[in-house]
Amino acid sequence: MKFFFNKKQILVIVLIIFLVNILIIGVAMAGPFLEVTEGFIETGSKAGFPSAAERDFRVVWATYISNFAAGVGGAFFAILIIYAGWIWLNARGREEQIEKAKKLIIGATIGLTIIIFARLIAELAINYFGANVIAAG
Repeated sequence: MKFFFNKKQILVIVLIIFLVNILIIGVAMAGPFLEVTEGFIETGSKAGFPSAAERDFRVVWATYISNFAAGVGGAFFAILIIYAGWIWLNARGREEQIEKAKKLIIGATIGLTIIIFARLIAELAINYFGANVIAAG
């Protein structure tokens, strides 16, 4: 069967659609997200916790970058898993294709594990050094 697009073009199209959807969802959820966040800030300040406005800019920015990197890594993991599933689905019994798909799934899972632990280490460092930055102030 002949497709109109080749595999690379389909992958690029799916990636573009995925990224556009993420951007649209982010814009659409901005209003409710701000309402919820403001509610959390109000509740937290009443409980005695510092809000993001009271935190140092460097700490907030580092947290933002860390969250963004984890999100991109998670999206990349999802794309790799879908691609590996596609390879396995179209293997039609060819062992080399099945092995390639298995290696991709294992590699993507190891990569996601590394991303999760890196995010954990980054968050711990941000909290530790952020507390020192605010204390030194």
